[in-house]
Amino acid sequence: KILIDGDKTVAAFGYKNELAQVIINILNNAKDEIEKKGENQNIIIKISKSDKCALIEIEDHAGGIDEAIIDKIFEQYFSTKTDEKGTGIGLYMSKMIIEDGMNGKIEARNKKDEFGNNIGAIFTIKLPKEDSIICK
Repeated sequence: KILIDGDKTVAAFGYKNELAQVIINILNNAKDEIEKKGENQNIIIKISKSDKCALIEIEDHAGGIDEAIIDKIFEQYFSTKTDEKGTGIGLYMSKMIIEDGMNGKIEARNKKDEFGNNIGAIFTIKLPKEDSIICK
C-alpha cells in the first residue's frame, strides 16, 4: 500500500513525465524488496517544501540498502538484481533526470531503528520551485 503525506499543493519546475518515471522506478524497486521479504509493508511518500525547493521523500520498510553498496546504487550498470530484470540503468537514469535535467538532487539513505538497524530506505528528491534555482 502507498501512503501519501504532506503538502499536496507543492509546485516544482521540471518535466512531469520524467519525474513520474523516476518515482515509478523508485516505487518498483521498493516493491521488489518488499516482495523479497514476503511481508505486507507500506511505502510512504512525503511531500514538502523549503523556501526554494520542493521535496519528495519515498520511504519503504524493506530492510534498507546494504551499507557496503549504498554509495554505488546510482552508478551506471550497478544492480543488486541477479536475473535479467537488473540492468543497472534505472537509478542511474533517475539521477541523470533529476540532477542534470531538472537542476535537482536525488539521495538515498537508510532509516534506522533505535538500535541502529536498517529498517528501510528513504529516497529524497529535491526540485527547484523556479527555473533559475538549483536544488543541491
